Amino acid sequence: SGMVLKLRWKGSTDTGLRDAVELTPPVYNYSTEEVTATSGEVGPGETVTDGVVLPASGLDKSQGYLEVNLQPSLALAMLDGLRYLKHYPYECTEQLISKFLPNIFTYRALVRNGVEDATLKGNLETELSGALQKLYHDQHMDGGWGWWLSGAESSPYVTAYALWGLTAAKENGFDVSDEVMSGAEGYVKSQLKSASDLRFDYEFHRQAFYIFVLSEAARVTGDESVVGVNRAVNLFQERQRLNYESKALLAMALDSLGGPDEDVKALLSDLDSGAFVSATGMSWEEESPDWWTMNSDTRTTAVVLDALIRLAGDDRRIPMVVRWLMSARKDGHWATTQETAWSLIALSDWLESSGELHPGYDASVSLNGKGWWQRQVTEKDVREEFELRKAVSDLLEQNVLVFSRGPGNDGKDTGRLYYTMDLRAFRPVDGIEPLNRGFFVARTYTLASDPKKPISEAHVGDIIDVKITLVLPHTMHFVMVEDPIPAGTEPMNLELETTTRRAAGPSVEREKSPWWFWVPQHVEMHDERVSLFSRWMRAGTYEFHYQVRAALPGRYLVAPTVASEMYFPEVFGRTGGLAFEVRP
Repeated sequence: SGMVLKLRWKGSTDTGLRDAVELTPPVYNYSTEEVTATSGEVGPGETVTDGVVLPASGLDKSQGYLEVNLQPSLALAMLDGLRYLKHYPYECTEQLISKFLPNIFTYRALVRNGVEDATLKGNLETELSGALQKLYHDQHMDGGWGWWLSGAESSPYVTAYALWGLTAAKENGFDVSDEVMSGAEGYVKSQLKSASDLRFDYEFHRQAFYIFVLSEAARVTGDESVVGVNRAVNLFQERQRLNYESKALLAMALDSLGGPDEDVKALLSDLDSGAFVSATGMSWEEESPDWWTMNSDTRTTAVVLDALIRLAGDDRRIPMVVRWLMSARKDGHWATTQETAWSLIALSDWLESSGELHPGYDASVSLNGKGWWQRQVTEKDVREEFELRKAVSDLLEQNVLVFSRGPGNDGKDTGRLYYTMDLRAFRPVDGIEPLNRGFFVARTYTLASDPKKPISEAHVGDIIDVKITLVLPHTMHFVMVEDPIPAGTEPMNLELETTTRRAAGPSVEREKSPWWFWVPQHVEMHDERVSLFSRWMRAGTYEFHYQVRAALPGRYLVAPTVASEMYFPEVFGRTGGLAFEVRP
């Protein structure tokens, strides 16, 4: 620990010319990182006490740290997603609606919080005007729309989505044709069926969406004849056929239509039991995505979030879902227009109900009785994240953190304050066991010439196959695998001209994969490790293969392979360490 290795070379010639070079190769501790985390919220006038306990023994205090992040808002950064929808290059009916629908909810959230955004309003009016004219022009005689605006056949699901867009526009003060809305309502109503007449799962899921959209239309127009509560109650009787997204939609519809409270509570209980929870995030995963309704786990999580915001009030779980949803973005948006639209809708509702747009309070953090951080948080800080860090060597075995907030200089104490704490501690590999905190990870070495026999030694020049096995119990996002390699070996990089043609490049396989399955991947080959990154991996067993070449004789200690979610590092798994020998 703390070792520094320096190598110096000097040379001279008969002409008097001299040169020298000094290299400092890294020396890595034989240790492995463990991450534990927690999160919370500090309300107006509250003082929240949290604790951090270091491992009683076997802790490497030369590295590691406690990181505390404080945020006045979890959701405001969602505005990047609006730009993605606005510039989406294709324009089927679904995408046309997805461009303006989230903007309506975001505009509503800003207006109801007293935030004027003239640019958003102007863009929305322009976007909505053009979209409505296209919808008016291409509405079919039966009141529906096709997947493509010029399509000849009406799609019930797309028409229901369009009706929801028209309803949201009308609710928020935009001029919408009553005749067009009435035609769409009539078409969607014609698709309603008794639960006893439904056969396939996707039919149940679509019925939940139809009922939800019609209940929204009934609430906005005040016309109770649009849909009756009996339709929702009838579908509730078959709720075992519904996925989580449909249960969330049906719960919101039942509440809007004045259905039985016990039915709404039963659906929320089903959602609660299906959540995947880490220390700082919460999400939902469907048993099997419904491609017929464009379902995905991210969209399901967004819909469930909206149901919790509407029905569960000031639920302490909501920030965990918001945090997970924000972490599932890439480049400021989600993977599809449907995921982005639903996420923005739910997050807009959260901004509206949470008061995050108007923070105003005095906040402070103390560690073991000493002041660590203090700030007057105002609206200008709403996009900020405050990061505090303390080295493990500066911590006690048992540490007490106190988060406090109170009135600011203006006497107000409004808005939200969220915090997360990550303890990144390192422990010597000697004596530790493999660990599964969300990932099962295994590592195997074999000779390329004999791939069935595991090895713990090789000779100089041998090509070694490395197999990393991952078992995921549920869908993971932004997965990172770090695999240290024996110091006496070097990774086989096919991009180098000097690499032998016998070498095989890195690859990822899913055991018993259906033909359509694809794992996006990015692999980095370093001198001391190989890293794999995957944005999205469904539950299952995966094998990651790559090769190294034995280069320098010696006996080498190899740190564990670690797999984790990049944005929820407390969800991880590791192998044990090992010794590997390279013989001459």
